[in-house]
Amino acid sequence: MKTIILTGASSGLGLNTAKYLCSKGYHVIATMRDIDARNSDMKDELLQYALTQNGQIEVLELDITCEQSTTTFIKKIVTKASNIDCLINNAGLGALGFIESFSLAQAKQVFDVNFFGVLSLTNAMLPVLRKNNESLIINISSAGGRLCFPFLGLYNASKYALEGLTETWKMELQHMGIDICLIEPGAYPSELHNNRLIPRKTEILNEYGELKNAPRFYEIEAFSKMDEVPDSNEIAMKIEELIELTFGNRPVRSVVGSIATDGIRELNKETIIRQEQLLNSFNS
Repeated sequence: MKTIILTGASSGLGLNTAKYLCSKGYHVIATMRDIDARNSDMKDELLQYALTQNGQIEVLELDITCEQSTTTFIKKIVTKASNIDCLINNAGLGALGFIESFSLAQAKQVFDVNFFGVLSLTNAMLPVLRKNNESLIINISSAGGRLCFPFLGLYNASKYALEGLTETWKMELQHMGIDICLIEPGAYPSELHNNRLIPRKTEILNEYGELKNAPRFYEIEAFSKMDEVPDSNEIAMKIEELIELTFGNRPVRSVVGSIATDGIRELNKETIIRQEQLLNSFNS
């Protein structure tokens, strides 16, 4: 039974993925904040679900933006599991609005979750992952980490940063027996939309005149064009597919979904060519 660590398992994609992987026979270590308070119901839901499935679920406390929380979590992992097969960095934070309307503290908050939290946890996990002969890290990015959507500037920027970090990690870690790749979902219904940051500098919005309500209208219009609600299981299925691929044969990027992904696959193919061209230039 492969052991998977999954961050951000309290809702949305994370909650769904934890259940899906458990149903497929994996041992899922699902992490979230406030497991004995705000998210106690989610913890109980996952534990009860696992009782009826082929796999296992453990729920552990983890705040990826807190160094002490990460350190405590790693100590628990070392004692609980002799082998970690995969780390899935799924926890994320959204922000919808004009870039100017967010405070600097809010911008840092987005990066703390979407970039620095991933960096901190992954670096802390590397000694554990190196003990395994072949392990995997999956970072959940976004189509917005490849091409930009309006009014999602902070989110786009944080995912762009995650993309660059991951591609570099892949080159640095593969010789150690650690594979790493990205999943780039398009538009899916998610708690990310409900729990995102709201602009703090509301007085700035008046400067945008008739456009000040454009971010919300843009989102409503985008989702209203969906013929049917996309199935978020598609993301969990892609995660399972990547886990089961053999070491060294996993693509660095995998696009999931048909909504808000136009051009992303083509861009990824071209990026592979240009990245190899750049690397080869150092050997010529």
